Amino acid sequence: MPNDISLAARQRFRQQLQNVEYADEIIDSLNEYLNRFIPFSANFSSSNWSTIYEYETNNDSTTMVTYSIIGKESNLIQAGFKRTAIFYTENNTTQGINLLHSDYTNKTQNEFDVRMISNSNKIILQVKGASNNLTKWNGSIQIEKLNG
Repeated sequence: MPNDISLAARQRFRQQLQNVEYADEIIDSLNEYLNRFIPFSANFSSSNWSTIYEYETNNDSTTMVTYSIIGKESNLIQAGFKRTAIFYTENNTTQGINLLHSDYTNKTQNEFDVRMISNSNKIILQVKGASNNLTKWNGSIQIEKLNG
């Protein structure tokens, strides 16, 4: 879900900065920056892997993905993760350059887990709850990409 600055906000900004020559360029740069951060949330009742987010890569690209995510089953059963991985896409096939780097992990149950995998030209973020009880997940992904 993109975080684009609306047309109305763009017009208000342009009015406020009538004498700024590059108002549209500033807004376009802000939009590009905002679209690097993608919020997500989901609820799953499963201790199996569940896909919470998919990102389609461009051919001949390198993509670095960093995500922060928290999961909560109850007040006593919760987890938080922050991970970074780099993927490259060549011939419409996405592969990881190296192993997932863990910036942070804290979980009250060992069964909680998260992972990033690739399939065809997609990077897929998956979560696993501690049990089959309802687990709420919330987080965001930051995407840096280089094409060509």
